[in-house]
Amino acid sequence: MCRVRLTPTAAKIFNRLHPDIKKTAQINTQRVYDTPHTEKVLQDKLIDFRSLKMKLYRAVYQIDDRNKTIIIYTNGHCRDIYCCMDLWNHSEKNYFGVVPPSI
Repeated sequence: MCRVRLTPTAAKIFNRLHPDIKKTAQINTQRVYDTPHTEKVLQDKLIDFRSLKMKLYRAVYQIDDRNKTIIIYTNGHCRDIYCCMDLWNHSEKNYFGVVPPSI
């Protein structure tokens, strides 16, 4: 089991979600909490990240095995999530002591 942390950006996006979507996200996040390495590994420049599927929404996260922490970097609708990842607030790179790969 791991701790699940959200970056400030991911937390802000999560707080804006519809209550029904939040509930689905919380249920699916429990699955990641229990078995973090089972979700889809992303490709190319995002190889160090995984994607949690929640109906039409996705959460993109990274696993810090050393600290037993799952860091959710962003979440949102599947049509928007991957194309916008290069717009992350890069001040969050070291927020939890894990540096995402340069994208």
